[in-house]
Parts: sequence; structure tokens; C-alpha cells
Amino acid sequence: MSSLLAEGQWADPFLHLDDNEIRVPSTWTAPNEGDQRWMRSGPFWTEFQQEHPQWQVQFHPSTRTVHRAFGPAIPCDDATVLFETWMNAAGWSVEKTPWISVPMGKHVLNRSIQTAGGRPVLGTEFTIKTHSEGMVMWGAKCYPNAAWPADVMMMDSEEVLSASLDGLALQEVTTEWGEEALMPFAKAEGEWQGMDFRPVRNVRVKGRRGDGTPVDYSTWVDLENGEVLVRQNQVRHVGRPPSPKKRKVLPMGPPSLMQSLSCQITGTVHLTQPFEDAVEVGLENLLTQTQQGSASTGPGGMLLLEGEGPQTLGLQLQGLWSTVTTDGLTPDFQVTLNTDSVVSFDDEANIRELSAYHSVNRIHDHMQSWLPEFTGLDFSLPTLVDVSGTCNAFYTPGTPTINFYSDGDGCNAFSLVADVVFHEYGHGINDLYYESLGSSFINGAMGEGYADLWAISLNQNPVLGQGCYSDDPESYIRRYDVDPKVYPQDLVGQVHADGEIICGAWYDTHLLMGADWDQTRDLFVEAYAGLQATNFDGNEGEAYVEVLLDVLQADDDNADLSDGTPNGSAILEGFGIHGITLFSNVDIGHDAEEYSTAGDPISLNANALILFPFSQYFESCNVFYRTHVYEPWTELPMVQTGGSTYSVDIPAQETGTVIEYHFGITDVYGNSSAVTPYSADDANNPNLPFNTIVGLSPVMIDDQDDYSEFGFWQIGLPEDNATTGQWQSTIPVGSFSDPGDPSTICAPDEDHTPGDGIFAFITGVSPGADAGIGSNDVDEGSTTLQSEAIDLTGLTTPVLSYWRWYVNAPASGANPGADWWQVFVSADDGNNWVKVEETLTQDISWRRNAFAISDYVPLTDEFKIRFTASDSLRPDQGLQFDGGSLIEAAVDDLIIHDYVASGVGDADPEQGIVAWPVPFNDRLHSAGWKPGAVIRLCDARGRERAKVISGPSGDAHFNLSVGGGGILFMEGPDANGVARRKEVVQVGG
Repeated sequence: MSSLLAEGQWADPFLHLDDNEIRVPSTWTAPNEGDQRWMRSGPFWTEFQQEHPQWQVQFHPSTRTVHRAFGPAIPCDDATVLFETWMNAAGWSVEKTPWISVPMGKHVLNRSIQTAGGRPVLGTEFTIKTHSEGMVMWGAKCYPNAAWPADVMMMDSEEVLSASLDGLALQEVTTEWGEEALMPFAKAEGEWQGMDFRPVRNVRVKGRRGDGTPVDYSTWVDLENGEVLVRQNQVRHVGRPPSPKKRKVLPMGPPSLMQSLSCQITGTVHLTQPFEDAVEVGLENLLTQTQQGSASTGPGGMLLLEGEGPQTLGLQLQGLWSTVTTDGLTPDFQVTLNTDSVVSFDDEANIRELSAYHSVNRIHDHMQSWLPEFTGLDFSLPTLVDVSGTCNAFYTPGTPTINFYSDGDGCNAFSLVADVVFHEYGHGINDLYYESLGSSFINGAMGEGYADLWAISLNQNPVLGQGCYSDDPESYIRRYDVDPKVYPQDLVGQVHADGEIICGAWYDTHLLMGADWDQTRDLFVEAYAGLQATNFDGNEGEAYVEVLLDVLQADDDNADLSDGTPNGSAILEGFGIHGITLFSNVDIGHDAEEYSTAGDPISLNANALILFPFSQYFESCNVFYRTHVYEPWTELPMVQTGGSTYSVDIPAQETGTVIEYHFGITDVYGNSSAVTPYSADDANNPNLPFNTIVGLSPVMIDDQDDYSEFGFWQIGLPEDNATTGQWQSTIPVGSFSDPGDPSTICAPDEDHTPGDGIFAFITGVSPGADAGIGSNDVDEGSTTLQSEAIDLTGLTTPVLSYWRWYVNAPASGANPGADWWQVFVSADDGNNWVKVEETLTQDISWRRNAFAISDYVPLTDEFKIRFTASDSLRPDQGLQFDGGSLIEAAVDDLIIHDYVASGVGDADPEQGIVAWPVPFNDRLHSAGWKPGAVIRLCDARGRERAKVISGPSGDAHFNLSVGGGGILFMEGPDANGVARRKEVVQVGG
């Protein structure tokens, strides 16, 4: 938590309060749908999910490793051995620390961190969660390329120490050396490319600010240049209360006495806040000195003394769990007992001291009821009352203390506000519990939220710190029954405010589960051991997601999260109120039909396996379609027709229509996910949607193999300036990030043309399959492919389609997603151009675009199309990936379609085979065949004149280079596989 600003002045409580603190740029951003889907499609996860189909995954946006994978228990003898097998298969094997095991209720958490040169790599983790039935969760956050720098001049100890103190105006300064480590340091928040790894040393800087406020800075200093990369105050404050507001809160009653002994030690305290009547309570766990030796009071402050009176009893406001001091003095006195007596501490200690003592005992007992095996706070915690200052309280680590300011500046003494005592003690629970697990509670927002939760769960009141202002009994510090804080929009970089998100999620989940604190306790305790707070400040989103998953698994009753949990709906709703959700793992599968019949509805089918927890968010699977590029998308809900299958009919469309469409999932919050094709709905950088062409047939084809009917192609324009990767018509070779892994493909390794096609337009063919990516990509400029003028004047409703491949952000590529793919058309021989495609979104696969030409330009005899791929240089800024990007593009199978009914010969409805034009000269087109079949063209004697393979839509196209004439016959299987023969006439001789 942050400390006060200098001179005791409070800043806006929703801003970062300590001007000396420094945060490392976050390595976490909200998961990007396109990235997540692309990573799920990789070979490792594809193979993993084939073996474990109900497992789900979220990849880490910074490391591209599996952040959390979870599903039904996988039986195994040793989960760590299985985990190492997966790490090797994914290429993520690195040096790591020995595994530690942490009990988590019915689960066991195994955890390790990455090391480099024997030093920890900060922020990394390897996580395995097991159940008695097997492994139920695993994850890895690591950097395979992290290495301790060699041959680098490091700063000496004096230089490091000086750097850690630079700019700090502190008094009573002491320092402690910590460990060396390697710190991942992104160029910008959430950026996964260009990660730096800085050698650092930790220095603990302790002291006091000018107003006397203590500080304890955990400081990470760059060993190469002395820059302080992280400085975080380990002193935790309760935070200043907001302006008073009138709220009615029901107070809790005092505890009842449990039993009577011969002597009762009592004190007068405020049980919850100073505006409530003070009550007399027994002072429990109080250490006393009797004639027989030391003893402690029991429940109700009772003490049994052996022997008869008179006896002398020595008393001090020190107990098993708290030692109260004011100005360094602990109240004490002696009393002589002659008979059974009630001894009051009121004359020797003030109500602030007694209230603080009593509150510490209450929160310690509450903690033990939740964490009965935890003994880390079973000591007499120094409890300092009336500390100089006002309107605050704080916890100090190391040698733990809790500290409460005196009254003043409109505030009551916070020792009188029980919630504040509970909150500061909660910091001690967080700190020492994580220490008992071999870890450190680092994240400030998590610390504040959980300290609040310890307090409100004890008082069972969502209003924290009621009565903090001296003139308003209904004033408070924070409250959780109004105005919920929501991630990420309410994440402001101030730990008190950010902590309200996670505490609020727990409180609302508690309410939705029936407001049963015992049930909430069971879930919290199991999730608490999940070590989510080991994230640096700024990575709260990562921690919050981990908490949600741990809570669901704590609630799970059969080691199978995919089928839901007893309270799954309440948990997801409670966390969802605060914007904490699990990213959708839904993938929508669909096989697009390239052509549709005019006048008939277009039936679309898709597959989407929607498992818990996303099934609780799911509202509908939808298709979005449009019939012209300038129209908005029309949304249609799909009908679940069985299992994971969804269907819908798009209304019948006229001949010549191009229907573009994509799919998506809508959740109960109105958000869309699982957009397929990914980013097809992006208004600024859209990916290609699916498309189908209605009622048209091919009339002109250019596949760079058997058909090159678009004429001459101009490869390169005078204004092009790419130094490598220029367009060429050639046989693709392919390039791969990992030549042994087909999923790491960058440039295509084959053309798109079905059958025997081999040629395509490629931007710089790779010199070899093992050459790696970037060996001949587009570099330092643009390269253009442009057609010659094409005459469209004889066509009625022409549609142009082409298949393209575009890459600008492959794995390990520099400056990802920074360069444009552009497609333009012209109706005046290239004097003016109209944009068809312009996007920064890659799709590392062959994808078809189709568009009605008249949507862009009029039909003339000077129609042209051109394709441009570019690599824009970045100026040298001393960054790891200065310069250009990795760009690959390809184009194949360009087809102009049109309505051909007037050119169709003797169409045979029974056979369903059509041909055009009839009679024909050197080019003959036909349709109605079985896709991928051999179609022969023979003369009347049965001699073969030509042979082709029918396309995916059953079309077959002949280009006869030999003259002839007369009656010819096409032979092959029709769409139903029945052998057919179609008569045509060739003119000429």
C-alpha cells in the first residue's frame, strides 16, 4: 500500500499516493481474441486437446505460454513429470527452481519459478494443481530466451546502493541487501515482442519521511546502468476515508462470556466504532504474573489462581497475540487479590489501548477459525497506539507491527475503529501466510482487497471503518454494498481503489451464495493458498483471473470443472459484477460453401463446443451477414440443432449477390467473442469474412497453372522500393519459425489451386524450407502486383474472387501488426484507384475474398486490380526490434464470375451438367461435376483432347491450344458420383 505524501498532505485517494514508488510496465493485458485463437490452433495445444477434449486454456499475452489450462482430472503418478513432458513438447523447457508443494484444501499446488544463471527470473511461474484423481490445472509463465548477460560490466555495491537512494528525502535511513535476479521488462505495457531482460539487485531501503511516516521500499536496481526499475513501499496503510456520507449501518453486538474463573480481568472498549456505547469485556489471552508463575487469561478474561488469598497479580497490556504500547510504554500494574475478584484495567490503560488490544484478539481468533493450521501470527504483535499523525493506520513488515494514529484533523483515533485494526492485522495475515508457503505477498491491490475482506468477514458488515470521522457516526472508509468497482475500467493504479475490485468480487459472490460466511470461508481459504498475489503491481488482471479459477476449482465437487460446480453460477456472477471473467475458449468451426443457388435460402451450419464456465455467460451463437460492402452487418441468432451444432438460414438472395458473413458468440453482458474468422468484425483492420457467391459461374480464371486468362501481369511498379521479397509467379517453397513444426509456417509451402496446381504469385520465394522466416520476405519498402486492363463490358453482374495469404505478425517476428496489406481496383486503366482491402490484420492461411465489381467501380474495358504488400521501416531508437517487420504475401486463383444462362448450351436438368459458351473456340467452361474428379474432353472417336481436375465447386475449365472443330464430349462423374457425358461443339478448324 502507498504511504502518505510529504508534509502529511493527502492526494486524491484514487491516484497513486506515494510519489517515490515506481512500477514496472505491466506484462499483462486483456487477452486478445485473435491471438488466443491463433495460439490455440498451434500444434501443441491442438494435439493436447485431441487427447483431452474438455480442457480449456488461456495463454499469457506476454510470454505466449499457457497461463492456465484446466479441465477434467488427468490421472498421473507424478504430475511434475507429465508437466515437463508438455513443456518439452511446447518448446518451453527452461531452468527452474525445485518444486514446492502447497496444500489447497482438496487440491495440492505445485509451484516453481524460472531461473537464469542460477538467479530467479522475476514474475515467472510454473504451476500444477492436482486432485486425488489427477491433474486438474497447469500453467507456465516463462521466457525461453531469458539469459543472464555475459561479458557485461556490472555496477559495484556502492554504486547500486547509491542508485537505490537517489532522489529519496528520508530520515533514519537503513538498507538491507537482497537477491540478484533477472527482470523481464517490456518496451510497452503488455507488449510481448521486444522483451528486455535486465540484471537487477534488490535493496530494502527503510526510513521515515519528513512527517515521520515510516517507509520500507523494496527496490530493484538495474546492475548495468543504475536505473531503479521498481520501488514498492512495503508499509501498508489503511487509506484515508472519503468525504462523510450519511449511511445507516446495523452494528454487531458484543460477544458473550463463555465461563467463570476465580479472577476476571476486564476493560472498557468500543467493539466496532467510537460512536457506539462502550462496553466492558473480558480481556482474553492476557499474560499475567502470578505467585505460581506466568499464566494467561482464558475466554472472558478468566484466570484460575491456585491457593488462597491474598495473592499478588502482575498485569501488563500484553497478551499472547498483542502487546499494546503508547509512546513506547505498555500499561501495567499490580493488584492484590483476597477473594474471587473482577479486576478492571480501565484506570491503567485508556479506551484506545484497550480497544486495540481487544480487536487484535478478535481478528486473531477469526483468522485461526479460517486458517487453523497457520501459526505464523502466534506471537504478541506490537500494537502501537496514538502514533504521531492523524486519519490513518499502517502495518510494517519484517519485524511486524500495526500502528494507529491519534485523533485529529476531523478523524477519530483509528485504534477505536475495529475494522481498521482488523484491516491492518489482515496485512500481517497476507504477509506471513504467503511467507509460510515459501513466497511473498507482493501485489498491493490484492493486499488491500484481502485486508478489507478479513475485516468485513469478521464484522459481517460491508461498510469498512464506520465512525472514522469525529463528527459523523455514519462516516466510513470504504463500502462494498454500493457502486461496485469494475475491472479494467476502474483499475486506476492506486492500491486501495484497485483492491476494491477483488474484495467486492468476494463480497458479492458471498451474497449470491446465500450470505453464508462459512461457505465463503471454505472457498476463500482454498483459493487463498493459490499464490495469486505474487504478481507485481500493475498485473492485477492476471491475479484476478487466477483467483476466479481457483475459486471455481475450490467449489468443484468431482474434479471436472467442465461440467460446472455447485455454486458456479453465483461465483461467476459475483466476479462478473466486477468485470472478472474467464476468457472464452469457444472456437467456432465452419466449412464455407463458395457458391449458392439464387432464390433459395442459404443454410449455414457451425460447430461450437460451449463448456463451463463460459456456458454460464453464453447467450447465443449468431451469424452476421451483409450483401454489399457498404451495408451494416445484419445479425441472426442461430438455432442449436443438436450437441454443439448451430444452424441458420440467410434469406434467399438475387443472382450476382456476394454474401459476406462471420460468426460470433454473445454473452449475457452483451459482449461478443469467438468471432470467426477472427477480427472479421474489426471496423478498422478487418480480416476477411466468409463469403458465398449467389447464382454465378466462372467466366475467366487465372491460376498461373492451366489458366492465365487475365493476361499480362505487371510485377513491380516504378515507385516500388522493397529491397527483397518482390512479387513473382513461382512455386511456393514455404518458410517456418521452426522448420520442424508445420504450425509455425510463415510463407505458404504450396499454392491454393486444387488438384495439380503448383504456381502462385508469391512475395519472394524462400531459398529453402530450412532457411527460416525472413530469409526472403518483403524488406524496406513496398512491392506491387498489377493486372493488365480487362474488358468487363460484355458482363452483366461480374464478381471477382481471389485467394490470398498475408503475414505481418508471425511468432518471433519484429514490429508485429504494423504494416498494411492493400488491394485496389481501377476502371480507367490505373489513373484512379479504389480501395478493396486495407488491413493490418494477418491471416496465415489461404483465404478467399469475393466482391461485386460494380460495388466499387463501373464496368469498363479498362478494369485493373493490384495487390501491394509493404514493410515500413521504423527509425533507429535503440530498441531490440528497430527497423522493419516480417512480411509475406501470396495471391492465387483469381476468378471473374458472371451470370451465364444465355451462354449455356443444352443444359440437361436430369444430368445437371452445364457448359458455356456453346459453341466454343479455345476456352470451354462447365459445372455440375463431382469436385476433385477427372473430367475428360474427347472427340467423337473417343480420343482424349484434354483432361482437367474439377474444382471444389464442381467446375471444370478447358483451354485448348490445339485447333479442331466439330462435336466433342465431356466425360466424368456428376455431383452424385454418376458417370455422365456432355456434348459440346467446337468451332474453327
